[in-house]
This record gives sequence, C-alpha cells and structure tokens, in this order.
Amino acid sequence: TPCSKIVALATTDGTMKPLFNIGNGFDLMVRSITRHNDGRIIIGGNFNNYNNISQNYLTCLDNTGSINTNFYIQKLINHWPRTLSIQQDGKVIIGGYFTAYKGYSQNRITRINNDGSHDSTFNIGNGFNGDVETTCIQSDGKILAGGSFSTFNGISAPNITRLNTDGTKDTSFSTSLNNKVNQITIQNDGKILVGGNFNQFNGQTQNRLIRLNADGSKDTSFNINNGLNGEVLAIAIQNDGKILIGGNFTAYNSLGYSPRLMRLNSDGSVD
Repeated sequence: TPCSKIVALATTDGTMKPLFNIGNGFDLMVRSITRHNDGRIIIGGNFNNYNNISQNYLTCLDNTGSINTNFYIQKLINHWPRTLSIQQDGKVIIGGYFTAYKGYSQNRITRINNDGSHDSTFNIGNGFNGDVETTCIQSDGKILAGGSFSTFNGISAPNITRLNTDGTKDTSFSTSLNNKVNQITIQNDGKILVGGNFNQFNGQTQNRLIRLNADGSKDTSFNINNGLNGEVLAIAIQNDGKILIGGNFTAYNSLGYSPRLMRLNSDGSVD
C-alpha cells in the first residue's frame, strides 16, 4: 500500500496495521514525530496538507490515523517544527525554524498545552536567534536545546543551552560548542550525549560528539580521541548502555569504520 512521507504503524511482522489509515498522507516532508502520553501522534514538518486537509507544519493524529479535532492548530505556526518533546504533564515542547505561534512571538521554541493552545507560562523572552534542531527533557523537567544559534533571549548560548521549566535560561549550565548541534540524548544516569557538526567544546578540540555531565562540563571518562570526520545526525542508547551514532562520517578516531553508522561502548571506545 503506498504511503506518502510517513510510514503507517505496522505489526511486528511488517504488515500494515489496517486500523491506521493515512489516506493520501502528507504533501511534503515530515521532520519530527512523537507519541503523546495519551496515545495521540504529534507530527511536524514542512507540509501544508494531510489527506487533502489543510494542516500547516504541525498536526495531531488519533491512533487510527485521523486528525484529532481537539488539537486545532491550523495555520497558526509560521514555519517548520524540527523537534518535539513531551513533558510528563503532557505539554509539548516544540523547536524549529518558526518565529510565531498563534500570534505570539516565539523565536524557534515554544510550549503548547494538550489541546494545542499556547502555554503563556513558558516565557522565553526573545527566544533564540537561530534554528533549534533538537530538544530533550531531563528528569527534573529542565529542557536541553541544541541547534545553530548563538544567543537565547539576548544571553550567550553557543549552539546548546538549558532552560528552566518556566522558559528562562538555566545560568548554571554554561557550555559552548562552535557549530551546529543536531542531536541531544540523555542517558539513564543523567549524562548528556551531544552530536552535531562542531569541532570545539569551550575552545578545545572535540570532533562532532561529546558527553556532558549534568552541569554541562565535559565528561572526561567518555574518550573519543580524534572523534569523527563528519557530522553526527542521530544518537540512540541501547538498554545495555552502548551507544549507536549515525550521520555523514566515514572514520572514527582517525580509523576507518562502518560508514555513517557505528556503535560505541559506554566509555567512547568502538564496539
């Protein structure tokens, strides 16, 4: 069965789940998908229509594939969402390329309520001066954000920062990366894996991958030596603590390994 820009939910043997029907699907690219605590599916991208119904950049589907009419956001975000993160209370952090949400100035990040309305308690001020590519929520509710920006609300934040639950900058997290951050993933122990196209951390060589302690300092027990020769785009942590990384690289620590996908041990060595 043809699927347009999004793969429908499937059973474990790969066959199509018949109750999930996307019809004609999306007219343009899907960039982010997350499942809400109540089972709804929130989707962001540069699309304008879903199944021939106007849905600009952001939509919410029921588990049948139909649009959830209690989550109404039509034409109220002005550019692509790139990343979606669900808080424990069900509110949704959205990061991306937009500068407005429902008439509110919201530069590249916003928080919305369960029904898609703007959460006015999340006060970001002037927000980011560049695009947000990734967000991640810590167990304490604080929000990590990475991308290609240099300030947040006028305060220095080179490509990565952490926000408090009210949207203000967490000044205890002081970290500088010299180029774009594509992916942030939090380990079970609270340490933070960061991948992107950077080659410096706080002025020191650090090629495309780093692990941070909870305060934003470098975790020196994670040793990647010369690192990667190309951009990191994806990170996933296995149940055993091993780390999968994907991207546009062909070598790790100056040695050739599996191009664009590899697995590391928890100390940063190659598995």
